[in-house]
Amino acid sequence: MRRWDATRERLLDSSRKLVRASGRCIRDWHRGDVEAARWADLDRQAEAIVRDVEASPGFRTAGFLQQALGEYAEARLLSALPEDAATLPGILPTLPTEALLLGAADAVGELRRSLLDHLVAGRDAEAGLAFEQMESLYDLLADAELPEALVALRPKRDQARGILERTRGDLMTAKKTKELEKRIDGLASMLDEAETRGKPKPKKAASDDLDLDAAWSKK
Repeated sequence: MRRWDATRERLLDSSRKLVRASGRCIRDWHRGDVEAARWADLDRQAEAIVRDVEASPGFRTAGFLQQALGEYAEARLLSALPEDAATLPGILPTLPTEALLLGAADAVGELRRSLLDHLVAGRDAEAGLAFEQMESLYDLLADAELPEALVALRPKRDQARGILERTRGDLMTAKKTKELEKRIDGLASMLDEAETRGKPKPKKAASDDLDLDAAWSKK
């Protein structure tokens, strides 16, 4: 019993640290500023937890462990997406499936935030890419099947679907808004041209007017 308690306390402490470290990496990812050393440290923390769980499999379904490893998976999935990596980074390939899926579900929300930042900055191509990545992660969730007792995946999956549909609506609205702005700009240009054509020609300068005194003196 003492050994079980000691293992639980160690895993609780390690899980809290992993959640905090993963959150920092996600925030830095949004700013495009994550050092390689920080990713390496994050991998080491996650790997230590996975080793402990393999030695004590009774903790595998513990909620605090699923949350911590899910946070790690979220951070590492985001780190892989911009590079379109052929292989998963860090220890993702050896991570429990449920943690990987939970991370994928949460990554959908972070990608929405990134997409909206791209839209505001006028980076339409990057926004489109982020949406494609969101769809890929949701497809992964939709195809996954796990016992409900092992991981509460259904609520996460439903939430991800809602985020995806709202984002699709945001993209359509942004597209329609830009099309309307183009039409308004085109109409404004046409009105300016019509106004220019309709203006009366300017009068000649005074120096160009007929000099009556000079004309009379010539007679």
